[in-house]
Amino acid sequence: MAWHRAIAAADHGTGSGVGPWIDRTTTTAAANLPWTDVASDSTGIHLVAVAGLNGVNAGGDIWTSADAGATWTNRTKGTRASGQGWKSVASDSNGTHLVAAIGAAGASPGGDVWTSADAGATWNKRKTMASTAGFVLGPTVASDSTGAHLFVAARDIWTSTDSGATWTDATAGTPAAAQNWVDMAADSTGTHLVAITAYSDIWTSADSGATWTNQTRGTAASGQDWQGVASDSTGTHLVALCQQSLTRGGVLYGGDIWISATRVEPGTTAPGGLPRPATYGLRRHPTRRAPTSSRRPRRVRRVTSGRARTPG
Repeated sequence: MAWHRAIAAADHGTGSGVGPWIDRTTTTAAANLPWTDVASDSTGIHLVAVAGLNGVNAGGDIWTSADAGATWTNRTKGTRASGQGWKSVASDSNGTHLVAAIGAAGASPGGDVWTSADAGATWNKRKTMASTAGFVLGPTVASDSTGAHLFVAARDIWTSTDSGATWTDATAGTPAAAQNWVDMAADSTGTHLVAITAYSDIWTSADSGATWTNQTRGTAASGQDWQGVASDSTGTHLVALCQQSLTRGGVLYGGDIWISATRVEPGTTAPGGLPRPATYGLRRHPTRRAPTSSRRPRRVRRVTSGRARTPG
C-alpha cells in the first residue's frame, strides 16, 4: 500500500461537469447551525446531517433531506435525541439505515450511538461507548452499503453486524486501543476499513475491523495532523487529508491530501517469504517537512466542518 501526496489543479467550473454550489439552508430553520457531519445515500438524493452544540447557535439535532438537499426536516426536535452534541453520521446505500454518534459537549461525556431504520424518521439509542471526555476528537462512525455492518471509533473501535443491536470492542488489548481517532471509512461490504488518528497514523483493517494494521508508522506519512479519510466501494482507492500545523519549534508542515491506490491483504508476502511491508511514497514539498519524534506538536482543539462520507 503506497500513499502519495496529491496535487490538484484549480477548476473554475469549466469542463468539470460539476454545477454551481447552492446554499440550500439560507433563510430556513436549518440556517446558521453548528453542523458537524453529513452523509449521503448512493444516489445523492437522500441526505442526513447532524448539528452539534456550540453554545451560540441552537443545534443538537439530526436533519434529513429526501430531495437532494433542496429542503430539510428536523427529525429529532421534541424527542430525547434532541439537544445532543452530535458529532458524526453515516448512511447505507439507500438512505434507510443511518447511524450517528454523540461527542463530548457540556455536561455530557459523549460516546452515545443511535441508529435509525426508517430514513431518520425515528431514532433509537443503541449503546454508550467509553466516555470521550478528555479527547478533543471523535467519536466517528461508518457503515457498509446495507446498514448491517456498523463501525464506531471512540477510543477503541467497535463493530456491529446487526445494524447496531449489539456491539463488540474490536481493539481492546491491542495496539489500536485507546487511540484519538479522527475519522474512518468503510468499503461497500464493510470488509475493508481505514481510520486515522490525531497527529499520528493511518490504520487499515481487511477483516471488518477484527484486526488493525498501522500502515504509516515509520514513514513520512506518520505524525501528520490527519483530519479526514474516505474510501471507494472496494477499499482499494483511499484518500486522507491533513491540515497545516506548527511544531513546538515553529516549523510549518502538513496541509496536504494523500492518496493510496493499493490494498494490503492479510498474509501477503514479499519475495523471500517475509511479510510484505506497507510502503508510503511521498512527493515532498520543498518547503515542508514532516515532524520527527523530537518535534511533536502540541495538541490543539480541532474545529470540524462536515465531511461527506459517500464514506462525519
